Amino acid sequence: MSFKGVIPPVTTPFHADGSIDRDGFCVTLEHLVATGVHGIIVGGTTGEYYAQSRDERVGLLKLARSMVKGKMPLIAGVGAIRTEDCIEYALVAKDLKCDGILIGSPYYAVPTQLELANHALAIDKAANLPVMLYKTWRRRLCERRMLRGPHPGPGHAAYWISEEAVAAFSKCLGRDQASNGTRVNALCPSEVNTPTLRTGSVRPSYDPYTAVAEINSTVPLGRIAEPTHVVFFLCSDAARSVAGTAVELNDAKAHY
Repeated sequence: MSFKGVIPPVTTPFHADGSIDRDGFCVTLEHLVATGVHGIIVGGTTGEYYAQSRDERVGLLKLARSMVKGKMPLIAGVGAIRTEDCIEYALVAKDLKCDGILIGSPYYAVPTQLELANHALAIDKAANLPVMLYKTWRRRLCERRMLRGPHPGPGHAAYWISEEAVAAFSKCLGRDQASNGTRVNALCPSEVNTPTLRTGSVRPSYDPYTAVAEINSTVPLGRIAEPTHVVFFLCSDAARSVAGTAVELNDAKAHY
């Protein structure tokens, strides 16, 4: 399948005693289906899979399958610390005829890029379902080049992001989009100070016009980039090291 459109992760409602509110879960699913989304993710971080037992996770997945079958794709979150547990959940998803699986970084552990790649590939091989790679907040996910080679095609992993993958990401996207006539020079590794970002960053205690400065003051390392920083960088010699691949439409040699 092709991951496209709006595919929201479903939240999991709980009762006051900690048990899952299955009726509330059904209401949430019905609402999302009615809004015309293009798919559903069950068992993602937003669904708090880590706070559920195996039976609870499988039960919600079965419930969701019965409700959305034939209406839209269902993606099953298979996150867990152990690769073996992820594979078990992936096989459940396959048995339930889910349309794909969501693989995230193991929580708590801090694996290397190679370990992350082996983790994702083992799950992929066991389930043989379309895979959506997911980076949880402040976590890492393997670079796409670790999974499919340095220049994968657009038919491979649908979603990827990594702090260490700016150069590889730029090159991959450049090759993937060449047939559309889109040229990719470089991707900014963090947010850029724009009106959209400032509006989206507003919290009750933040003013849209000072939000960026306030947020920057709370970040130990790094900061939100200014548009001028990006422009100056792309005009500098340093940009050559992370410039994306531009493939000419006349099949000329790719330029880096």
